[in-house]
Amino acid sequence: MGDETISVDGGPDVADVFDRIGSCDTVATHVAPYIEGLVPLDSNAVDEYGAYCQWEAPEDLGDLASVEVMVVPSETSEVEDPDIIEQAGLTLIPDGALDAAGGIAYGLDGETAVAAVTVTSVRVPGINIDITGGQWGDRPALDGPAAVGVAKGILGIG
Repeated sequence: MGDETISVDGGPDVADVFDRIGSCDTVATHVAPYIEGLVPLDSNAVDEYGAYCQWEAPEDLGDLASVEVMVVPSETSEVEDPDIIEQAGLTLIPDGALDAAGGIAYGLDGETAVAAVTVTSVRVPGINIDITGGQWGDRPALDGPAAVGVAKGILGIG
């Protein structure tokens, strides 16, 4: 996927990241504890536009749990300004490895009586990753810090 190589000191090489992804099965290895018992959607795809991977609870269980991971090339090698992120009401998620890669992570949490939903965005030069998860019942929480860990695994940064 992609011929463009964008990297920063200590940051991931865009072409290498997308070459390693290959399929949603690869992405699934990074979210394995969060998708246990969930089924992949037929619409999952990895192509020249990115990786779009989603898992949901089987319909017969009446469970609301779902996890979505989108990894797409960015049109720019710049990431969002942290001040603008905070002004927009989003929560910055500090991470030293992302800082070293020229990246940023931020999220938005929502809660209902039965579940907590978290949308986490991780940006490094040339790559945008958005992970939607949360907490359902006794499942492990795919909250902001956990999603940042997933994104770092996909990016291959420590």
